[in-house]
Amino acid sequence: MDGKVDLAIDGGRTRLAKESTVLDLSAIKPEILRQGAIEEKELKKIWGQRRVLFVCTGNTCRSVMAEGLLKKRLSERGIKNIRVLSAGVSAFPGLPPTHETIQVLQEEGIDVSDYRAKELTAEMLKSADLIFAMQEYHKDVILRRVPWIEQRVFVLGVADPIGRPLNIYQDYFNIIKKEMPKVLLRIKETL
Repeated sequence: MDGKVDLAIDGGRTRLAKESTVLDLSAIKPEILRQGAIEEKELKKIWGQRRVLFVCTGNTCRSVMAEGLLKKRLSERGIKNIRVLSAGVSAFPGLPPTHETIQVLQEEGIDVSDYRAKELTAEMLKSADLIFAMQEYHKDVILRRVPWIEQRVFVLGVADPIGRPLNIYQDYFNIIKKEMPKVLLRIKETL
C-alpha cells in the first residue's frame, strides 16, 4: 500500500484467493487504492445508490404505504439508483402490513403482501440520505437517537389509521399521495 496504511493485519489466506479491495472513504468521492475481489463496477453501483427512509410507529400502515408508492413512482420514471425503505419506531419485527394497508395499495397496483415490519435502528438512520417521518413525534424519536441527522429529516403529517376502517386508510393514503410530489422534489434537490 506504499505507506498509505498505518496498520495491516495478515489474516491468512482468503476463501476468494484474491486480495481485498481497499478504498479511501475520507473524501466525498471514494477512491480505490487497490483493486481486489470487489470490482470497481460493483462499487459504483453502491456509490451511486441513495437511500430514502419512511418512518412511522409500527411499520404496518403509513410508512409501508409511502414506501410502496415511492417505489412505484420511481419505477415509472425509470429511476433505479434510489433504495426506498421503511421502519417503525415501535415496530414488532416480522409483523405483516394490516389488511387495510394491503387492500389500499392493491387498488393502486402495489403488492406489499410479502412485506414484514422492521424496527427502526440507528444504522438505518445514519445510512439514509433522506428520512420522512409521518408525524412530529417520529421526528423527535429519530433525533433523540441520532441528533446530527436533523437536516435530513422531514415530516409528512399523516395520522395513524391503525384500528380504523378502510375508508380512513384510503383518506390517509390520499394524503401520502398528495405529499409524494414534495417527496420527489426533495429527492431531486438533495440527491
